[in-house]
Amino acid sequence: MPHIKLPYLFEPRSYQWQIWDAWDAGIRRFAEVWHRRAGKDKTFLNFTIERMLTRKGNYCHVFPLKNQARRAIWQGIDREGLRYVEHFPPELIYRVDDQEMVVILRDVADPTQPGSTYQLLGADKDFNVMVGSNPLGVIFSEYSIMNPRAWDLTRPILRENGGWAAFVYTPRGKNHGFTLYAHVKDDPAWHASLLTVEDTCRDGVGEDGSAVVDLEGIAQDRAEGMTEADVLQEYYCAFDVPMPGAVYGAQLRAAYEDGRVTSVPLVPGYPVQTCWDLGLRDATAIWYYQVLPGDDGLPWYRFLDYDEETFVPLIDWVKRVREKPYRYEALQNEGEWHYAPHDMSRTDYGTGRTRPSIAAEAVDLSDGRRVPGVHFRVVPRGPLADGLETTRKLFPRFWFDLERCERGLNALNSYTYVWDDTRQQWGKEPEHNWASHAADALRTGAVGMVGGQRPAVVAAPGNTFRWAQAQTRRSRQGLPLRTFRL
Repeated sequence: MPHIKLPYLFEPRSYQWQIWDAWDAGIRRFAEVWHRRAGKDKTFLNFTIERMLTRKGNYCHVFPLKNQARRAIWQGIDREGLRYVEHFPPELIYRVDDQEMVVILRDVADPTQPGSTYQLLGADKDFNVMVGSNPLGVIFSEYSIMNPRAWDLTRPILRENGGWAAFVYTPRGKNHGFTLYAHVKDDPAWHASLLTVEDTCRDGVGEDGSAVVDLEGIAQDRAEGMTEADVLQEYYCAFDVPMPGAVYGAQLRAAYEDGRVTSVPLVPGYPVQTCWDLGLRDATAIWYYQVLPGDDGLPWYRFLDYDEETFVPLIDWVKRVREKPYRYEALQNEGEWHYAPHDMSRTDYGTGRTRPSIAAEAVDLSDGRRVPGVHFRVVPRGPLADGLETTRKLFPRFWFDLERCERGLNALNSYTYVWDDTRQQWGKEPEHNWASHAADALRTGAVGMVGGQRPAVVAAPGNTFRWAQAQTRRSRQGLPLRTFRL
């Protein structure tokens, strides 16, 4: 192997060298909240190249979206005109796959053989690739807008193989990025830093010591229309600023400021209710909450718990709901209150049965008890904008348990409108991504129960296919759904 100075074509600044120093001190977890243009990805790309040469294995650089990974790194060019992938010394490269965005280095022990692999991935498409590759090191870039499920799936692998993980991002409100940093900033097993424009300067070899982003540049950004909120977020790493385009940004900020995101214990004597968003490849999401009377005569909605997962059949979800330590029976013989969206009435074409008939079946719990299934109250489909507005109006009455609802809160904080690149403005509809499932389930509850409507309890009769067809037609026509009970 040739003698090559690493990092290659990169002279880290003092704040960037801290990553190497932490590694030498035995740190294997990194949470780096750095301002925009601080060189987060360039730093960790060069850091990864060194790791690839010291331990043979697979290394992943993950972005929220796969096309984002291609633009930012694979096709990215820095301010000096150097391509990011040119930090891989050409003498060490065994093979490059442009389509899959893979760089394979030569084996240090035998340069004629392939060695470590670096691959760019997107959390929107590549969960299976990442988990199946058994990575030794993972960079989660722009983690604050990424599906946190990526870390949940990777963590056990890195724990078993002694691998490392790095989270590099700029804040996007008080979502999972905020939670991660708050949890690990004082943990000696982690290197955690929060660097604003006041904390970084160009003090690398051959640089002049000036600020990476100076005050004159920030003033120019303001003059060109950059909002003060964006300035605080991008340059001063402010977590208190809601994510740009957040559907419930103002409402969530008020909930935190009012102390309504806290410990929310179960109140005996009141039933627990649920609201759902249904999926299989997309996640199924469920909120668990109690409705308690307030001193002002209006109800409080106390969200106790949240659950979400992909590829879980409906009957297994029913079992999970029944396994929870909650009592669901409503008062005055009204039955239970489980709110489902309009697509609950669809037929499961694998079995030819409707979803309500499947959910209504009795299930066996882990303790051996056989208990009834779930009879859903199906919320008719209505205009999306109306549902969002109903949820916003009721948000001041919402309380959330900080610990048990953490994943749902992270999603609500990350739930944004679609950005229109052509018009350079936010669109009228929210983005459909990992964050939308929790938000859709909450909206189902707001419209169906919190909004004062009392839709029918729907359970399929014996002959279900024609019944499902009729229900679908009535839903599309805006007619009330017919009520059946088993």
